[in-house]
This record gives sequence, structure tokens and C-alpha cells, in this order.
Amino acid sequence: MNSLEKFLEDYYKSENHLLDDTLLTEVSSVFDEINLEKQIKKLSSRMSPSEVNKTIEQDRNRFILLVSLANHYNLKNVFEVGTADGCQAFSFVKYFQHINAGHIWTCDIENTINKSFYNREEVKQKCIFIKSDSSIATNSVSEKVDLFFIDGDHRRGAVVSDIKNLKKNTRVTIAFGFSMITIKDSGVMRKFTTLKTMKNSINLKELN
Repeated sequence: MNSLEKFLEDYYKSENHLLDDTLLTEVSSVFDEINLEKQIKKLSSRMSPSEVNKTIEQDRNRFILLVSLANHYNLKNVFEVGTADGCQAFSFVKYFQHINAGHIWTCDIENTINKSFYNREEVKQKCIFIKSDSSIATNSVSEKVDLFFIDGDHRRGAVVSDIKNLKKNTRVTIAFGFSMITIKDSGVMRKFTTLKTMKNSINLKELN
């Protein structure tokens, strides 16, 4: 068992997901403020109350998982492709505020970020949103990036292109756990098989 597998095992066994209670509450509050109400409305029409609660808990834990990963591996600077409403980015912001360090750059070709949350001064100190794809947004990175999180264009080849774009910045070291990836289709699997063959050329460090 490598260290990433051990982390995942410990994460799912832990009631607080390896975070102290204060940080867990802060990170959970991001999902609850941005997504909870609309998720309940969306799911209630086709699920029982118990199924709704289970699904919401799974959705909430998805954002907690990456914060727990960053906390476990002491990852402080994050670049995200695929901002959406900003829930994952803002979850990282709560973590950065907790440790008094770190920053996230997040990009999306659509401007759907939750502006009420993003426009808070304490959030903007830790988060930069760039409305563009990664080929432009990566030019904004001036520090070493510890975690490159991709949840943008899922078409074949797009993930490889995103990583190549970040690699243009010579200060970047990419820490990436392949075992963390949810394989949704064979095309996604091919992307990550390609990444493994590119390991030396893109300065990729697996979490193992």
C-alpha cells in the first residue's frame, strides 16, 4: 500500500476526515452556503429524504477530500481548471486561512463563480479567478504550484493540454495523485495513461 492509498483508507475511516473540527466545519460551510439549498430542491423530486441526505453528504465530502489531501501532504499553492460555482476553490480558501498560507488560481471559460462569496475581501486575498482556459490562465502563476486540480474539459486530450499549459511556467512542480481520479469513461483513462508516459517531460510527481 503506497502513501496515497494509506491516506484514502485513513480518510474514509476518520469521522472528521483527518481535519480538526474547526477546519472541517469551515470547509463544510462552503458547500452548505453555495449548494445545499439548490441540491435539496434538485434531488427531492426524485429521491426519498434518506437518499437525498446520503447524496448530499457524498457531494459535500467530495470537496472535503481534496482539502484533506492538501492538509495531509502540506500542499499550499493550488491551480484549478474548471471553477464552476467556486465551491472547491472556496473550500481551499478556508484551508489556507486556517494555516495562514497558500493560494489558489482557478480558471473557467464560463463566469459562473458564486460572486457573493468570491467578492469577499478575505476570499480574494487567497483566490484569483481567471475567466479563460488554462492556456491563458497559467500565465498568471508566479509561484510554485503544489497541486494541479483538473475538472474542466473532459474531452479526449484536454487534460494533457491543461498540464502542458501549466508546465510552461518553469517554477511549477506538479503533485498529482492518479488514484484520486474518478474514471468516468475510457477516454479519461486514456488521458491518464498518456500522462504516465509523459512523466519525465512534464516534471510530474505522483503522491506515492
